[in-house]
Amino acid sequence: MKKVTPLKWPGLFLLFGIPTVLNLIACQLAIPWLDSQKTMPIEVAYFISVGLLVLVPMFFGAIYLSAREIGSFRIKDLFYRMRIKRLSRADTAWTVGSFMLLSLASFLIAKIILPQLGIDATPFFFRNMPLNDAYFWIIYVWPLFFLQYFR
Repeated sequence: MKKVTPLKWPGLFLLFGIPTVLNLIACQLAIPWLDSQKTMPIEVAYFISVGLLVLVPMFFGAIYLSAREIGSFRIKDLFYRMRIKRLSRADTAWTVGSFMLLSLASFLIAKIILPQLGIDATPFFFRNMPLNDAYFWIIYVWPLFFLQYFR
């Protein structure tokens, strides 16, 4: 494998700036537009907008940049380069523990610190919660986004 040189500032701005701009477009333009069509709940509009405009390009960008770096598009080589492997028990414990700790920290920040600063932590596209009975299916579908990685 060839030696990788660290990115300079212009490369970093591209790698982090483009997804940030795409997220801004998703949240400020796509979600309100989809919501105005009245064809789906705003939570679904959020997942579609951010998923298609931000996460899908980031996923394919990561694959392309990794494949270009190693000079191969073989899935085995990409998994090795991206360090994708089965989680050990220790990895699983660290993952679950870290997730719980970060969730607790996020909750405390959103419920205690931000209100004291006069900041509302709820994004505008989640303000209509709780879901009514017609869209209760979203609660069942939502975890599938996370469970797909535990095959």
